[in-house]
Amino acid sequence: MPLTLAVLDANVLVPVSLTDTLLRSAEHRRYVPLRTSAILDEVIRNVARLHPEHGTEGARRRVSFMTNAFPDAMVSGWERLEPDMTTDPKDRHVLAAAVWRSSGRSMVVRTVPSWRRRFAATP
Repeated sequence: MPLTLAVLDANVLVPVSLTDTLLRSAEHRRYVPLRTSAILDEVIRNVARLHPEHGTEGARRRVSFMTNAFPDAMVSGWERLEPDMTTDPKDRHVLAAAVWRSSGRSMVVRTVPSWRRRFAATP
Protein backbone atom coordinates (compact mmCIF):
# COMPACT_ATOMS: atom_id res chain seq x y z
CA MET A 1 0.00 0.00 0.00
CA PRO A 2 1.48 3.39 -0.95
CA LEU A 3 2.08 5.94 1.76
CA THR A 4 -0.20 8.95 2.07
CA LEU A 5 1.23 12.20 0.75
CA ALA A 6 0.50 15.25 2.94
CA VAL A 7 1.33 18.90 2.33
CA LEU A 8 2.38 20.46 5.63
CA ASP A 9 1.27 24.07 6.00
CA ALA A 10 3.58 26.58 7.64
CA ASN A 11 1.30 26.84 10.65
CA VAL A 12 2.13 23.22 11.58
CA LEU A 13 5.84 23.67 10.88
CA VAL A 14 6.33 26.62 13.23
CA PRO A 15 5.41 25.16 16.66
CA VAL A 16 8.38 23.03 17.68
CA SER A 17 6.46 20.22 19.38
CA LEU A 18 3.97 19.83 16.54
CA THR A 19 6.72 19.96 13.91
CA ASP A 20 8.69 17.36 15.83
CA THR A 21 5.67 15.04 16.09
CA LEU A 22 4.82 15.35 12.40
CA LEU A 23 8.38 14.88 11.15
CA ARG A 24 9.08 11.94 13.48
CA SER A 25 5.92 10.28 12.16
CA ALA A 26 7.22 10.83 8.65
CA GLU A 27 10.61 9.39 9.64
CA HIS A 28 8.75 6.25 10.72
CA ARG A 29 7.08 6.16 7.29
CA ARG A 30 3.55 6.89 8.49
CA TYR A 31 3.18 9.33 5.59
CA VAL A 32 5.26 11.37 3.13
CA PRO A 33 5.61 15.05 4.09
CA LEU A 34 5.42 17.62 1.32
CA ARG A 35 6.09 21.36 1.25
CA THR A 36 6.70 24.24 -1.12
CA SER A 37 9.27 27.00 -1.17
CA ALA A 38 6.43 29.42 -0.29
CA ILE A 39 5.60 27.35 2.80
CA LEU A 40 9.25 27.27 3.88
CA ASP A 41 9.58 31.04 3.36
CA GLU A 42 6.53 31.49 5.59
CA VAL A 43 8.08 29.21 8.22
CA ILE A 44 11.28 31.26 8.20
CA ARG A 45 9.40 34.55 8.56
CA ASN A 46 7.20 33.29 11.39
CA VAL A 47 9.90 31.48 13.36
CA ALA A 48 12.14 34.56 13.16
CA ARG A 49 9.25 36.78 14.28
CA LEU A 50 8.14 34.52 17.14
CA HIS A 51 11.68 33.70 18.28
CA PRO A 52 13.76 36.86 17.79
CA GLU A 53 16.47 35.35 19.98
CA HIS A 54 17.21 32.93 17.11
CA GLY A 55 16.65 35.44 14.32
CA THR A 56 16.35 34.74 10.63
CA GLU A 57 19.54 32.67 10.59
CA GLY A 58 18.22 30.34 13.28
CA ALA A 59 14.96 29.97 11.36
CA ARG A 60 16.86 29.20 8.15
CA ARG A 61 18.96 26.62 9.97
CA ARG A 62 15.79 24.92 11.22
CA VAL A 63 14.33 24.83 7.69
CA SER A 64 17.66 23.50 6.40
CA PHE A 65 17.47 20.58 8.84
CA MET A 66 13.94 19.79 7.62
CA THR A 67 15.01 20.04 3.99
CA ASN A 68 18.00 17.77 4.53
CA ALA A 69 15.93 15.21 6.45
CA PHE A 70 13.31 15.01 3.66
CA PRO A 71 15.05 16.03 0.43
CA ASP A 72 12.27 14.72 -1.84
CA ALA A 73 9.50 16.63 -0.09
CA MET A 74 9.63 19.77 -2.22
CA VAL A 75 6.61 20.32 -4.48
CA SER A 76 6.99 22.46 -7.57
CA GLY A 77 4.64 23.18 -10.45
CA TRP A 78 1.67 24.06 -8.21
CA GLU A 79 1.86 27.77 -8.98
CA ARG A 80 -0.37 27.64 -12.05
CA LEU A 81 -3.21 26.14 -9.98
CA GLU A 82 -3.07 28.78 -7.24
CA PRO A 83 -5.38 31.36 -8.92
CA ASP A 84 -8.13 28.73 -9.26
CA MET A 85 -8.19 27.80 -5.56
CA THR A 86 -11.23 29.05 -3.63
CA THR A 87 -9.68 29.13 -0.16
CA ASP A 88 -8.50 32.24 1.63
CA PRO A 89 -5.90 33.94 -0.59
CA LYS A 90 -3.22 33.36 2.10
CA ASP A 91 -3.90 29.60 1.95
CA ARG A 92 -4.23 29.07 -1.78
CA HIS A 93 -0.62 27.99 -2.23
CA VAL A 94 -1.14 25.14 0.27
CA LEU A 95 -4.25 23.83 -1.45
CA ALA A 96 -2.67 24.24 -4.90
CA ALA A 97 0.33 22.16 -3.81
CA ALA A 98 -1.94 19.49 -2.33
CA VAL A 99 -4.02 19.27 -5.50
CA TRP A 100 -0.93 19.25 -7.71
CA ARG A 101 1.08 16.64 -5.82
CA SER A 102 -1.43 14.47 -3.97
CA SER A 103 -4.66 15.04 -5.90
CA GLY A 104 -5.84 17.14 -2.96
CA ARG A 105 -6.18 14.13 -0.70
CA SER A 106 -4.07 15.30 2.23
CA MET A 107 -3.06 18.55 3.85
CA VAL A 108 -2.05 19.21 7.43
CA VAL A 109 -3.25 22.62 8.64
CA ARG A 110 -4.14 24.07 12.03
CA THR A 111 -6.90 26.42 10.90
CA VAL A 112 -9.57 23.80 10.23
CA PRO A 113 -12.63 26.03 10.90
CA SER A 114 -11.67 28.54 8.20
CA TRP A 115 -10.96 25.73 5.71
CA ARG A 116 -14.24 23.98 6.57
CA ARG A 117 -16.28 27.16 6.04
CA ARG A 118 -14.58 27.72 2.70
CA PHE A 119 -15.16 24.20 1.41
CA ALA A 120 -18.74 24.03 2.72
CA ALA A 121 -19.56 27.07 0.60
CA THR A 122 -17.98 25.60 -2.52
CA PRO A 123 -20.35 23.82 -4.95
